Amino acid sequence: MSRGLTGPRAKKPVQVARITDACTGCGGVPVCQDHCPIAECMFWVTESGQTQVDAAQCIGCRRCLACPFEAIQFVPA
Repeated sequence: MSRGLTGPRAKKPVQVARITDACTGCGGVPVCQDHCPIAECMFWVTESGQTQVDAAQCIGCRRCLACPFEAIQFVPA
């Protein structure tokens, strides 16, 4: 799970992150989570082996684009 800021976001972002089917979950240690500045925005789902994003938490900062598999897209919020 991502760690960082825990307060409510200041404003709704224009775009939020969405994980695609290309996500491998980086073998249980998702790189994108380390770059996310918002607590509990990104989390790894053990059943699917993929990372998921809580769109209500995402601030649209694009730091998660550090994904080595290019499995993250930004979509309108």
